[in-house]
Amino acid sequence: MAENDPLSREYVAITLEHLKIDFRLAKNGQEAVSLAKEKDFDFILMDLNVSGMDGFDASRAIRKFNPNIPIVAYSPFASRNDKLRVLDSGMNDYIPKSKALYLLRDMVKLFNIGLPWMQKQAKNPISHSAA
Repeated sequence: MAENDPLSREYVAITLEHLKIDFRLAKNGQEAVSLAKEKDFDFILMDLNVSGMDGFDASRAIRKFNPNIPIVAYSPFASRNDKLRVLDSGMNDYIPKSKALYLLRDMVKLFNIGLPWMQKQAKNPISHSAA
């Protein structure tokens, strides 16, 4: 997860922990790109307004070496133009910050991420991560 605002980072961290999603925090876009190069994540939750390299540029950079990872934009802005920019930068979808708790679970299902709590028979749960 790439998020530079400490309060928003805490909110998303609590949300992801509630959903039992293993995650890593990146404080800016460049750190998100570096983490995505180092680790094979199941999906990336990308704030559009992270400092330094913004979420749009970070997503474009990640797409150069990982064209298939789901990248979901995460921002308080929800204009039609923002959503079009999200898709144009290579991200797969968009979650407004105000609805993150409700929509993250749906995103996990949409991108077919097999988290242990979603499996009916989880004898040997596998740890999954989100950047």
